[in-house]
Amino acid sequence: MARRYPDREAIFNISEKPQAAAAAFWKSPNGGFGFNRADEGAAGLGKEKKSMPYMRVSLSKKLTEEQRQSLYEKLGEALRHIPGKEPFMLIAEIEDGRQFYAFGAKQENFAFVDARYFSRVEYHAKKAFAVAVMKAIEDVAGTKSQNISMNIFELSTWAGFGDLNDEFYKEPGTD
Repeated sequence: MARRYPDREAIFNISEKPQAAAAAFWKSPNGGFGFNRADEGAAGLGKEKKSMPYMRVSLSKKLTEEQRQSLYEKLGEALRHIPGKEPFMLIAEIEDGRQFYAFGAKQENFAFVDARYFSRVEYHAKKAFAVAVMKAIEDVAGTKSQNISMNIFELSTWAGFGDLNDEFYKEPGTD
């Protein structure tokens, strides 16, 4: 059993209270990023770790700002395939106009995705997530899935917002 951080844990069931969940996650008493415990109760947050999935999407195509925003939103929707993840949690870097070389030649319409999130999920969820990410890129940039390469990293340790979470850490003397 992993050590639990009762003052820093929550289930994000934001379908019912999205503004409250976002407020609990983003506001801190000093005005920066962090956790606002007063808002956690209002959001109905429970026991799963808060974590920020990260994606770096590198594209050979150039995008407009509207296309980058649309891609960000669609990538957030793809996160719904990963249990416990919601669109507002996504940290994304979208790099367009990149030069890719693969298969012995420069690629004119290619994308590479580096996706990372805390914990492990079953194959079917990862597959649905990957398919949704590729569809988002195809819908926005026109890059076909056969021209998209993607890494998915499932991390057991995650740090951020003043805390460290490790799903395998056990506090000495606990079961």
